[in-house]
Amino acid sequence: MSEDGTGGTCADGNALAGASSVAVSPNNRNVYVASDVSNAVAVFSRNATTGALTQLSGIAGCVSEDGTGGTCADGNGLAGAGSVAVSRDNRHVYVASNVSNAVAVFSRNTTTGALTQLSGVDGCVSEDGTGGGCTDGKGLDGAFAVVVSPDGKHIYVGSSDINAVTVFERD
Repeated sequence: MSEDGTGGTCADGNALAGASSVAVSPNNRNVYVASDVSNAVAVFSRNATTGALTQLSGIAGCVSEDGTGGTCADGNGLAGAGSVAVSRDNRHVYVASNVSNAVAVFSRNTTTGALTQLSGVDGCVSEDGTGGGCTDGKGLDGAFAVVVSPDGKHIYVGSSDINAVTVFERD
């Protein structure tokens, strides 16, 4: 799978330019790819036997900062999407984005794997609130990596520009 099919040697995909992080859902049904050039997260179903990936069809196949001309769902806080994590309860996906200085938050359809960004300011936390589009946070300049704690109670975001780790409590 590649952004342009790599001359026919790969399947053609959307929102994969600058693919920088990959996460597999705990139920092994889906794969998520953060892409910092596409400013997006791509969504795939996974064949449990072969491991083969199939991108979800239409706009369910990706969420990008600007909707990528209608090929992806429109999202917020995804510029420079560099890291992706799936909660162990399979309910949420988190994307750290170093240009947005943010972490974007998505609910996850546990059957299809499709993502829906939480509405309003619940959909992302950024260093400056991104003009009211995100919740105002701290320690997110250059948000670079995101992980969910093994007990599922916390999210940790590493931020390279400010040399910080920010802790979020999940509810």
